[in-house]
Amino acid sequence: RFWVGWIQRLIQRQTAQVQNRLAVEFKLPPVSNSHRSVQQLIDWISIQINRTDLSGKTQLLARVESLCEPLTNGDDKNFMMNVEQIQQMHAAGMTVGAHSVSHPILSSLPQDELEFELAESKRLLERALGCTVNHIAFPNGPGVMNFNDSVMLAAKNFGYKSAHTSIRGLVNAQSPQFALRRQGINHELGLGAFAFKLEEQKFGPLLMGLNR
Repeated sequence: RFWVGWIQRLIQRQTAQVQNRLAVEFKLPPVSNSHRSVQQLIDWISIQINRTDLSGKTQLLARVESLCEPLTNGDDKNFMMNVEQIQQMHAAGMTVGAHSVSHPILSSLPQDELEFELAESKRLLERALGCTVNHIAFPNGPGVMNFNDSVMLAAKNFGYKSAHTSIRGLVNAQSPQFALRRQGINHELGLGAFAFKLEEQKFGPLLMGLNR
């Protein structure tokens, strides 16, 4: 399961009593019934999980699950795409890239775990698609240094041709091949906002030049 999304949905669906039990466990102030307070709890727990190695991550996830009431009605079933859906996207002409196995902060991992995350995600996708997977997007969003020289070198050594970071910005011919910038897109971004984002990026460098 995709633990980042699972943690989000699991904690959101808990009672205030359970949420405060988690807050005590992770040394946080009591949780109010506001969305922001609950989201801060989720974010903090996710950060703690992300900063551990693979064995530590497994232990923390198990601890969170033991403190929560289980989700019901097959909540995880349709959250992420399955193999058949990925194959359909690939057949329709979309490029599918890797994103690691367990969504860690790659720059914080020991070398053997880093290599596993890069190699295994590539292998699994290539087996499902029957083609070479050439690209990877390093997991975790803005504000997290999710890559370093070792991560970029390992990605190159495992046969990737490019890598995207979570740093927001433009890509041009001079962009480093294994540290490409990207834009954030999510379910709340409508078509108008998406169009504005593209135009903003197109004219941003020109406007900055005029303001100097």
